Amino acid sequence: MKKIDFKEIIILTIFNLILFQVPLMYYVSNIFTYIDEGLAVLAAFFILKSVKKHSFDKFSIKYLLILFVYVIFTGIANYTAGIVTEFSIISFGILLFLRNFIILIGIYNCDYNIKSEIIRLTPIFIKEIKILLLLALCFWPINLILKTGMTYDVRFGINSYSFIFHHPGNFATYMFFSIIMLTYFSDNTKFIFSNKTYIYIAIFLLFTSLRFSFIVALGVYAYFRIMSSNKINEKNKRIIKIVLPIVVTIAIMPQVAKYFLSGDTPRSLFYKYSFITFSNYPMGTGFSTYGSYMAQVNYSQLYNEYGFNILYGMSQSEPLFLFDNFWPMIIVESGIIGFICILFWFYLMYKEANEKNNIPVKIIILFLFAFCIIGQTLIHFSSVFFYLLMGLTLSTDDRMLNENNKEATQWNQLH
Repeated sequence: MKKIDFKEIIILTIFNLILFQVPLMYYVSNIFTYIDEGLAVLAAFFILKSVKKHSFDKFSIKYLLILFVYVIFTGIANYTAGIVTEFSIISFGILLFLRNFIILIGIYNCDYNIKSEIIRLTPIFIKEIKILLLLALCFWPINLILKTGMTYDVRFGINSYSFIFHHPGNFATYMFFSIIMLTYFSDNTKFIFSNKTYIYIAIFLLFTSLRFSFIVALGVYAYFRIMSSNKINEKNKRIIKIVLPIVVTIAIMPQVAKYFLSGDTPRSLFYKYSFITFSNYPMGTGFSTYGSYMAQVNYSQLYNEYGFNILYGMSQSEPLFLFDNFWPMIIVESGIIGFICILFWFYLMYKEANEKNNIPVKIIILFLFAFCIIGQTLIHFSSVFFYLLMGLTLSTDDRMLNENNKEATQWNQLH
């Protein structure tokens, strides 16, 4: 392995800043809150550079067009609805919404040499992930007994585990990313334990977060693993294809009932009033008005109108659940056109991955789609790794393999 140069040090630094953004921003300094925004700016630079070189392709054009339509019509809704019209608030709302999408398109269009170096550094990424998994596993039993600050809440009499990631949802997201990396992008080189052992550790740690919704993530993962296996005959695959979704549905039903059927829970209220608002504003109310981070920070006047301000976890002083919904945000802020845009984005992205038989991207897309029902995973900063992975693997299929690059070929063989 050749000596790591300056550019690769930068790549490794960025990788670690993203991987440890949560602990850095919560336990070190608020300045690390802007790591993902900084990455989005860098991604925008790659996009503009590709435009200048006239190297844009249909992939970039069609997804940028979807985003352009979404932003234009949602921005117009800001001024037609008149709820939020301050340009600075609208602009920051646009940036936070576009961030992950821009990162995806930016990494897709970044220089060939940068992608080659990212691919070459993959073994280092994998080793870091394995070290992180071992440390998280060691601290889990300690957290059950002592107050380590790694518990968010208690479920079934057990401390939910978040390790150094502040919230179990964040921890589970990184664990799921680790599972995908270890499954499809690891060369199976032994590091203390076998690669398969680390996958089992990541799955176990994902469950320690005690978040029911991640059963869906594992269900999606298991489905594609089974369907791509040569050890299971077609008859059994057909049976599993029917049985697995039923088992996953039964497993998550108690939590779904708690979210939506147990009285006026925050999620059920967000859905309820999203349809009420949509009936009054079918073209949307605009950015930073409902369900988004900026609507929480500036406390939307809609929340006062709907009485959220007097409810626990939804008031301005305790906004615990105000940034915990996706489809209600889309339905209210962008209306019917934005709703169609997002559905179309899912459809095209899954179709792209399916045509290239890119299983990791198919897993990620279905994972994100499932989580849109109950959370903000699609546009949350903890999902940045998924977008980097999608942009990188989709572009290597099209471009890097055409260069007959040995490292790129090895990358492709991993998935």
